[in-house]
This record gives sequence, structure tokens and C-alpha cells, in this order.
Amino acid sequence: MRFTENSFGRIILALGAVALASVALTAYTTQTNEYEQQMEFVKKYYNEYLSVPDGQRRPPPEAYFSRQLAQLLATRRQLCERLARDGGRCDDIAETLSPTAASDAGGFTFDKAGLREVHFGGTTVDVLDKPPSEDSIPVGRRYLLVKQAEGWRVANILYSRWGYFSTDNSMRQDVEEDIQSRLFRAGDIQVTAGKVFQVLKNENTLADAERYIKYPVQLCGKDGLCSTAQKDDPKVRQTIADWHAAHYNRVGDDPDDDHRFVIPTMARVPAEPAEEGKVVVLDALSYTFQDQAWWISKIDLSKVIVSGARHVIQ
Repeated sequence: MRFTENSFGRIILALGAVALASVALTAYTTQTNEYEQQMEFVKKYYNEYLSVPDGQRRPPPEAYFSRQLAQLLATRRQLCERLARDGGRCDDIAETLSPTAASDAGGFTFDKAGLREVHFGGTTVDVLDKPPSEDSIPVGRRYLLVKQAEGWRVANILYSRWGYFSTDNSMRQDVEEDIQSRLFRAGDIQVTAGKVFQVLKNENTLADAERYIKYPVQLCGKDGLCSTAQKDDPKVRQTIADWHAAHYNRVGDDPDDDHRFVIPTMARVPAEPAEEGKVVVLDALSYTFQDQAWWISKIDLSKVIVSGARHVIQ
């Protein structure tokens, strides 16, 4: 059998076509496998959450999140625990609770909850809740995934609004805004002092003022003599009680009358940036800006001013 130059050309073209088809098939198979891995990862993410009875559920562990998102969540949690001075809880923002499975007794799975998974393409997976009616706007979450050495991880979660997804309505956005909000409140002397005066107003909430104290704290009596106290020192609570008593107007007859407590008038503190080590004195309380927040660093009963608060910037 003789092969002409044209025959060799046709053979080469045929082999090339086979090779291209093989490459395309391999790429398609790889891509399909990655899609399946992404879908299974998101289902596992939900199943771990839904398998626990409602009321006992906790957000999925940070092992499900990308390194960057896990670090952002850790920053928020640490900041919350350090600045949770108003009695607020440090709940995680990340939740995967489906409205259709909100009141179940546990043992739910992704499929039993009526959730629907749609691969949006690339590294994006949409999870839609079971609509209450056929003409309802789909409600769900869009998972933006990233592949790390450990496998697929959640880089961000977008929440649907009127059927649309946007990074402006996402888990990462919520976490970043929460961090900024906490830092803003902690760094505003008016906000901090206002909350302190509010808890000191009520005899039943005096202990809450201790959350705003940075230890060791300096305590000074009416005679001006001062000493240093650590956390849980009985002198701290006694000094706070004495400060409360100094502002308590005992002339009134009604024990529930709020006007019996004279709240120091908040003089306007200059709107200048808080700086590490700066001190602001309001009535008997000295606040020092330290570690991103204003803290009570001194209580001086000899400086109590019932008629109104004065402020001093140092």
C-alpha cells in the first residue's frame, strides 16, 4: 500500500483532531468534576448546619471559609469580645439558616429542606429556598468559592434582594461594616460617656459600668486621696456606688422618679481625632483612649459636679 503526501497530511490532520478532542474531553471532565466538587461542598456546608435542631445551631466553622474571610471573621470576633461593653452578644454574622427549615427539630438535610442548588458558572453556586408560590421572587444566597490547597472554600456570600445578587449586600460587606461601626462607637467619647452615665443612673445597673473600666484603675475619694485597684476589687464597685449617690437627689418622694437622679450635662467635646493616650475628664470620670476605645481610667469623687459636667482635654 502506497502513501502519498496527501495521505500523510490527512493522517496527521486526523490525529490532530483526535488529540484536540481528547484535550477538550479532558478539560470538560475536569471542569465537570470541579462543578460537582463545588456543589457537594456547598451541600455539606448546609447539611452540617441543618442537621442540628433549631435553637442549637451555630454558624459553620471557619474551616469552610477562605483564609481571607476567616481572618476577617476572627478580627470581628476579637473586636466584639474586647468591646462588648453594652451587654451585647458576639454572635457570628455568618448563618445558613433557610426560612423553609427555620422551625424543624433537626435531622434536616439540604434536600429535605427543599433547597435548590444551581451552578451559576465558574466558581459560583446559587442556593435558592423553596418558593412559597410559583410566582414568588426567588430568595437565596450566592456562594463565591475559591480553591485552596485544602479544597473549595467560601470567599463571600451574596444575599438576594428582589431576585438580584450584589456584593453590596453580602456577608463580607456586613462583617466589614460591623467592624467599622464598633470602632466608631468605641472611639466616640460622646457615645461612650453617654452610655456610662446611662447605666450609672440606675442603681440596678451600676455593675454594668465596670465593663467600661480599663484596669488598673485609679480611685480617689472625696478627700482627694487616691489608690489603684485591679479588676474584681470591691473598692471599684463601692466607688461607683458613691458616685451614683453623689448625683442622687434625695429630695423627691417617688423612688421611681427619674428626675431624682441628676445626670451630668454632656459638654461638647472638641471633634478632634482620638489619639492613643489622650485623656478626657467628664465630671468625676477620666476617660483614656487606649487600644481603639475610650476607657474609664480614673474615678475621682472629689471632682463630682452635680450641676453639670465639665470637660478637660489633656
